[in-house]
Amino acid sequence: MRFLDESRERRDRLDEEHAAAVRRAQLHESRFLTEKAREALRDEDSQMAELVALAALPASMSAPDRPVWFPAVSVLTDARSRERQRMLLQGHTGGVMSAEFSPDGTRVLTVSSDNTARLWDAATGASIAVLQGHTPLVRSAVFSPDGARVVTASGDNRGCGMRRRAPRSPCCGDTRAPFGAPRSARTGRGS
Repeated sequence: MRFLDESRERRDRLDEEHAAAVRRAQLHESRFLTEKAREALRDEDSQMAELVALAALPASMSAPDRPVWFPAVSVLTDARSRERQRMLLQGHTGGVMSAEFSPDGTRVLTVSSDNTARLWDAATGASIAVLQGHTPLVRSAVFSPDGARVVTASGDNRGCGMRRRAPRSPCCGDTRAPFGAPRSARTGRGS
């Protein structure tokens, strides 16, 4: 019986030593990865720095699978603060040809080869409106100087305009009439 107790104690001690050796190796790996993440930051590759710093940290902080190396947390924070891409504006089905901010910086206007222009909330990336109705490629879109209106231009001899508080389906009209003309003059239809 004493032999069994000694065997269990020895096995427990070996298990503890093994676990400690694994933690030390993971800590060394975290130090190495943190230095590689710092190098990526020096090379101005914040996305790579973020990925490498994440590899140096536990996958789950509630049930860590490795020791927490706080310098890696610091590098991760620095990488995320340098990251330029904040959001992805998703919705176009063709290539995006251009994008511009509204004069007040609260909205983004994009033009795509899918024959649409889209208006986005710059803070959240949410779609505000889709300007559609052009048949060939939308060539350009601009904000009015006060940011209250958007106008698109296309090869179909039509311009599409939208006021700030317009419904989600703005009208498209013939650009051969002056922009300030009544809608019936621009489109040939009644208002």
